[in-house]
Formats: sequence, structure tokens, C-alpha cells
Amino acid sequence: MIRSVFFSALFSFILLCSYSFSYGQGSMQTVVLSGLGKKQGTLYIAWYNTEVNFKKQSTPVFTRSLAVDEQEQVSVVFENIPAGRYAIAVLLDQDGNKKMSTNLLGIPREKYGFSNNVYPAFRAANWKEASFELKNTDGEIRIRMK
Repeated sequence: MIRSVFFSALFSFILLCSYSFSYGQGSMQTVVLSGLGKKQGTLYIAWYNTEVNFKKQSTPVFTRSLAVDEQEQVSVVFENIPAGRYAIAVLLDQDGNKKMSTNLLGIPREKYGFSNNVYPAFRAANWKEASFELKNTDGEIRIRMK
């Protein structure tokens, strides 16, 4: 009986420790955003892990927002990012409406960017163009704003 309780407690402890050590494992990724044009506003960075959720404001897996004030370049650190396939979308919201502002023709009036630095002529980047495979090693992702 005592032996059974001991092994149950030991098993629970090992299980708890393995969960603690596995939780939070992942890489540290520094997203470097250039070409901000020394504009002011709020920078929104969103990571997506599926094609379906890509570009939907309500479904990113990792997000960050920060105020920028006339910087040409900003670096943002994301920690504990698990290996996998991702696409990143970035918006510099200059008018505070939390979405991309466009002119009458639908052309963006605010700075934006995508991972892999893809900028198709008459549409936003799609998942296939913007997605990338992330390994479990620390790294830097450079996005040039347009």
C-alpha cells in the first residue's frame, strides 16, 4: 500500500515536472521592422499559424502592439514561439482606427508589411507567399514596411 502511494506520488511529480519543462519551450524571435518612414501611430504585429486565419484580426496566435514615434526601424522580441509554419502581418495604424485605412480606390494609406517581404501589386499577400517554416532556434525576422 505504501509502495503504491509512493509510486503514484512519484509518477505525479515526474508528470508535473515534465509539463513544467515542456511549457514555455520555444524560440525567441526578434521581428525587425524597417521602412516606417518616421511616422507616428500604433504598430500591430500579428502571427498566424493557419491559412484560414491569416489576415483575420481576431485569430492571430501571437500579437503585439506598441506606439511608435518617428522611428525609422523598430525591433520587437517574441519569446517561446514553438516550431511550426507561420505568416506575419504588420500594420502601422496612424489614424487610431485599429484597421487598414484605404483611399477610394482601396489603396492603403498606412504602412503595412508581411513576412517574406511580399507585396503583390493589386492585393494583399496570401498565406503561400507570406508563410515560412520556423525551427526551434532563436532568430531574426526582417520585414520591410510598404
